[in-house]
Amino acid sequence: MHIRTYETEDLHETVTLWWETRRSVFPYIQEKYTFEEYTSHFRDVAVKNQVWIAQLDNKIIGFMAMRDNCIQHLYVSCNCQRQGVGKALLEIAKQHSPTQLSLYTFQKNIPARTFYEKHGFKAVKFGLSPDEGEPDIYYEWHKT
Repeated sequence: MHIRTYETEDLHETVTLWWETRRSVFPYIQEKYTFEEYTSHFRDVAVKNQVWIAQLDNKIIGFMAMRDNCIQHLYVSCNCQRQGVGKALLEIAKQHSPTQLSLYTFQKNIPARTFYEKHGFKAVKFGLSPDEGEPDIYYEWHKT
């Protein structure tokens, strides 16, 4: 596996991974945006953050987008989960922001909650996601 920074030619493959993974992992969320709208959002908004791509055999298997010390997105292809991809991306985040990180995830997303808590994140606040209307959790990690 290789991790590198996002390049504009990665757009379609990255958005495809994002779209397919969200639909698989979050079946409880009513999708209100089209694939084309996801593509526009990623191209116009997400890439203004720092974005890293995880690749295996020239295929994108995960990505992470950060703004300052906040992880905006961390997605790993369903076929590649529990193989160290998320951990490797999280290590990049900790290198980028070595004293503190934050993120949101859905309360129902038990695998993500378990993953983040295993890596030292603590639940700070429970709320409601403004976009999806789904209960979420705000997590923080602080270097000890």
